[in-house]
This record gives sequence, structure tokens and C-alpha cells, in this order.
Amino acid sequence: ALNPKNVYLNKFHIGNTKKIGFIQFDLINGKIIEVINNERVPYFHLFQENNIINYHRDQAIIWLQSRVKGDTIWESSLSENIGYKDFQGYHKGEIDATYIFKNQIIVLAKVYVIGLDISNGSILWQTKLDFKPYHLAINGHTGYLLKNHHYAVIDLSNGQIEFEKKLEPIKIQGQQL
Repeated sequence: ALNPKNVYLNKFHIGNTKKIGFIQFDLINGKIIEVINNERVPYFHLFQENNIINYHRDQAIIWLQSRVKGDTIWESSLSENIGYKDFQGYHKGEIDATYIFKNQIIVLAKVYVIGLDISNGSILWQTKLDFKPYHLAINGHTGYLLKNHHYAVIDLSNGQIEFEKKLEPIKIQGQQL
């Protein structure tokens, strides 16, 4: 079965299988075009030109892999940088999602948003929020982060928070939202 995190490019389906690694599948002809084996089963996410951006959620490792040769170009462990403490105690960090923004990989890691240099995996900036965002929407150089009643706007070129707020619940037709 294919991992639910898949990417569709034109007439090709690109996904991660647990048995044979990454595949490129021609949707029109119904044939596997390319197989890239990978010994570790990553949480596959994005394609960037001829490379694949992979991450392992629980181990907080992210790496760039050549789609052509299959070798690792760089690997970065974020585990030392993304641990956090809340009312339930200390938590080791986990990678929740990745996005591409210009020459950066934007990483959502619980309460952190991190900008990595796509060429070498080094941390360009790191910002801590007061909440754990579910999603990042990108418009220009601005990122919009949201979780329930929490909302933040961040400049993705430098990681500066432009706006962060916990919105008050509202009532519509007697129902609290």
C-alpha cells in the first residue's frame, strides 16, 4: 500500500511504498517508471527538482536524497533543537510537516517553525510559537499558521513573527465555535 503522503506531478504519481521504496508511476500507461530503494522507511514528503525531501517524524531527522542516484545529499537531526516543555512536562520534538519556500525547507515541529537551507540542511532561523500549528499556508514571503483558536503570521524569509493571537471563541446561532 502507498503511504498517504504522495505527490502527483503531471501524469505521474510519485509515492513511497514500504517494500520497494520510492516509485514513479505513469498514470496513463499504468507502469512503474522508476524505483528508488531506501533502507529506512521515511515519511516522504516533497520533491525539489531532482531531489526528494524526506523526514522521519519521531526521530526528527530530515534529509535530502538524490532522485537520480538515490544517495543522501545531506542529513540534519533537529532533535536537539525542537524539544519543548508545556503543562504536561517535557516533550522531545517531532517533525509534523515540511514545505518548500524559495531556497528553504520550512519545517513545522510542534511549537517550532524552522527554516532550513535547502542546499545543506543548516538551520537559517528558528521561531517558537505559543501553540502547535496544524498547517502552514504560504502567500509571497508570508506564512499563515493556524490551530483551533490560535493564529500567527510569520515572515518566512527570516522567521520573524508579525502577528500572533489566540482568538476568542464566537457564538453563531447559539453554538460556540
